[in-house]
Amino acid sequence: MHGSRLRPRRSSATQDIPAGPSTPTEDVRLGGKLTGSGIPSSPSPATLAQISTVLAHQIGNFLPQNDLLAARLVCKLWKELLPRDRKHVEVSLSPITHDGPSALEAVPAIFPQLESLGLIVCERLQPSVFMAVAAAMAGEIWYASRLRHLTFQTTSPPDSKSSAWPTAMPFWPICLSPLTGLESLSFIGRAPSAEQLSVIAAEQKQLTSLVVALGPAQDTSAPSTDLAARCGVRMSALPAVCELQCLVRLDLQLADRDWTDFGAESHLRGLAGLTQLRELRLRNGAIHTELAHELLRGLPELRHVTLTLAEEAQDAVSYSRKDLALWRRLHSLELRLQGRHLEADVKLLQLGLAPGSLRALHLRSCTVSPYALATLSSLVGLNELSFDAWTIAAPAAGAGQGQQAAALRSALTGLLRGPLGRQLQVLRVDVAGDGRDIYEELPSLAASWGQLRTLHLVGAAAFRLSATGALAGLSGLTSLRELRVAVQGAACVDGACLRAAWLPPHLTSLELAGVHLPCGELQAEGALGAAGACAGAGTGGSAAAEAREAREAQLRRRSQVRWKDQEGSVEGGQAAQGTSHRRASGAGAVKRRNMEPSGAEEAGPSQAATAGGCGCLGHARLATLERLSLQFCRFGCCDHMQAALGAGVLPRLASLELREVVGLTEEQLAGLAGLTQLSSLSVCAMNNSGIGSVSMGVVSKLTGLTRLQWHAGDSLDTPVDPAVLKNLQRLAVLHVSSGQYWRMGRWHVNSALVESNPRCELAAS
Repeated sequence: MHGSRLRPRRSSATQDIPAGPSTPTEDVRLGGKLTGSGIPSSPSPATLAQISTVLAHQIGNFLPQNDLLAARLVCKLWKELLPRDRKHVEVSLSPITHDGPSALEAVPAIFPQLESLGLIVCERLQPSVFMAVAAAMAGEIWYASRLRHLTFQTTSPPDSKSSAWPTAMPFWPICLSPLTGLESLSFIGRAPSAEQLSVIAAEQKQLTSLVVALGPAQDTSAPSTDLAARCGVRMSALPAVCELQCLVRLDLQLADRDWTDFGAESHLRGLAGLTQLRELRLRNGAIHTELAHELLRGLPELRHVTLTLAEEAQDAVSYSRKDLALWRRLHSLELRLQGRHLEADVKLLQLGLAPGSLRALHLRSCTVSPYALATLSSLVGLNELSFDAWTIAAPAAGAGQGQQAAALRSALTGLLRGPLGRQLQVLRVDVAGDGRDIYEELPSLAASWGQLRTLHLVGAAAFRLSATGALAGLSGLTSLRELRVAVQGAACVDGACLRAAWLPPHLTSLELAGVHLPCGELQAEGALGAAGACAGAGTGGSAAAEAREAREAQLRRRSQVRWKDQEGSVEGGQAAQGTSHRRASGAGAVKRRNMEPSGAEEAGPSQAATAGGCGCLGHARLATLERLSLQFCRFGCCDHMQAALGAGVLPRLASLELREVVGLTEEQLAGLAGLTQLSSLSVCAMNNSGIGSVSMGVVSKLTGLTRLQWHAGDSLDTPVDPAVLKNLQRLAVLHVSSGQYWRMGRWHVNSALVESNPRCELAAS
């Protein structure tokens, strides 16, 4: 039988080892005799056994799954002492053959208290083999009597070229009829077919939870058409879902985005028959308000809801007194308003919901007014707020469009500066345009965002963002963990949009699109500013003015030198939009750099010393990053880009995306070899002739990679060398460009890749 391997998973136990009393005058006895100095001799075997038992039960609960298994194999004593009461285990199924019993057969003996099982499936495993594995599990009496929760998750991307599962085949080749004790069933990455759900509904009527999702973490944005078709439930499958009368939790990713026509609504109305539901989450499907009311009327136990209300007529209302009790009994509500007039929903948001019940509100392409925004301040339980591109409501009689826009901006800043802003944990803002660009208010707004953990700023005008230095106010957000900044229009020529020293101190995820990130600029400015202050103190105001003028002139000269290889703001704008063609890198870039002044000539001795060792002040703010995404921008100082992408600056980085990074060369990619914590790497440089498939050699030592995307090289580039990937035995997905995939087929590289990386699937786009 094709084998499998267990996947690490950390325990959720939070036990602490109690600390006993200890004082300087107290004797510490461990079963041995005290020496003359008061230090005990070697403890007795009985005492060692007691200590081992305590440590095993305290530390063993925190060991990852694979480490726990390895520790249990050390000796018979450890096997007996280390905890066996894990209730959740994940098993990875791959097409690699192993001798001996499979992990599924060994699990009952290793974890006798198991209740929850997750199967992580590589789709290069033949469907017949996977069906045999699932049948063997279902045939075990132990699984049939003990297993309560079962999850199927695929590692295959939607555009996989190497998946062994045919498109016309039911998505999950499984048979679950003997598992009569199941309480919850989850499908991640692929949805079950309508026929499969019909069989499940007939044989698993005892199910209390059904989940069909994109992945472990749901995204707020709508998935692509291909992804929704593969991971979503279709209309034809809903009648089978409606037969599971014992369901308490239902979380469905819907394949069809619009469910407002009569035929689709009739299928969703059947969900009102699941009278025991307490949690209902319908993702990616927009419905009318009246259908939402029908579901609330038919589900008296419902307490947790995620819904998307679709666009309706301007005079349509979502609030009525007869439905007041239906909305107010909800404990938590995530609401997405899509293409609606916000004023029509104001009464529902302000009066129709129980205080604190609305937890997340997403406004997508809605029509808003100052009054509608001001009323949101009463949502005392809201901790997640998203604004997408919106339309300004028609101004009142006698008011111009400019006055309405100014009033709208004032209402929004007042909302985010008030009590609502102080309680928000997630904020996503995309409101660019005249009168709606609030980014100039960021320094004052950030002072109110003490609880914010996720912040997305999208659609700001790059020039205004740079000119105002608005992002400098983010440095005080000590609770912020995820930051995304994406600009529109021309990217900044001087790279001053966001300096690394302005980043929040504990950031773990950073995504920049069209925003340059220089790391050493602030230190140079600080040194020059200090020199000016000293001069002013010693010789008076005229010396200070001269020092300030010299500082400004030096900054202008350095900016012109550093970015002179770009063609002004026009090319910067094209870089932000991903449409420009980069100049050739490699030797040409090195030649241009040699013609420019050195780092010592630009910033003086102190700056040269820090740049040489990559010790810029801003790098301290990058040390906590676990995810970094750079798109159509420039990163770091030109003189030490290789070090800025290395382990010295990014020691914790687990995910890195470099998409059309300006000025990136093959020499600078060498720093990636030190990022040994990386599990996901994406390099897209289709407009950079200096980077190709040969440059991929830098990843050969990154043995922890599970996903690799490499879109680089022109039509004359050679295919990927399988020898480079041979050490990456954890690699699950390799994503290449369509041209590279065609060349790999012509050169018969695909078969060699199968032999060197049997777990890896090949995808192309």
